[in-house]
Amino acid sequence: MTDIDKQNSLNEENIINDQIDLASLFSILLDNFNLLISAFLGGLVLSSIIYITAESIYSSKSLIEIQQQQNLFEAGIPGLNRGSENSLLAEVAIYKSANTIDDVVNYLKTNTDIEEDRIPSSGSLRSNLTVSSNNRSLITIVFNYSDQELTQMIVNLLNQEYINDRRDFRKRSTAAGREFIKSEIPKIKSSLKEAEDNLNNFKLSKN
Repeated sequence: MTDIDKQNSLNEENIINDQIDLASLFSILLDNFNLLISAFLGGLVLSSIIYITAESIYSSKSLIEIQQQQNLFEAGIPGLNRGSENSLLAEVAIYKSANTIDDVVNYLKTNTDIEEDRIPSSGSLRSNLTVSSNNRSLITIVFNYSDQELTQMIVNLLNQEYINDRRDFRKRSTAAGREFIKSEIPKIKSSLKEAEDNLNNFKLSKN
């Protein structure tokens, strides 16, 4: 027998073995078909039970744009853009502050007819609240909770409370700035008068 005949004989044996293996696998699959179907149906039933009994979680998302006040001098210097980023991080901290969250929880308890057991605690509200900033002017708010009605209501109240606190802070800052200017103007006038008198005295002494 030549080498070519031997090679052909080996190829035929491999083909026969492959056919036998495929037939064996198909036979085993048929024998265990009922077991596979049972496992599939069992997994489907278990998944359905978990889905039905699991607590539903609702999510509410909101975006707030923070307008940064920047003068022309700052706008022309790229390095000063870090200031706006830090300012946005400060706004995020203000939104998640204990005062903002506690005020919302107290408002739900005192100004609504919602049952108290439905209202989340301050700690629960804070743990389910995510506030982030992804650019220089936008804050993203995401709140997850099991009560569909309260989920969106809480986000709206948080936004309103944050806006009110920010408005009040600006008013207080403006009032404090005016008071500071009013208190400093007499000092500046006095300093200018003293400098003018010194200059006049100096001129007289030279003359």
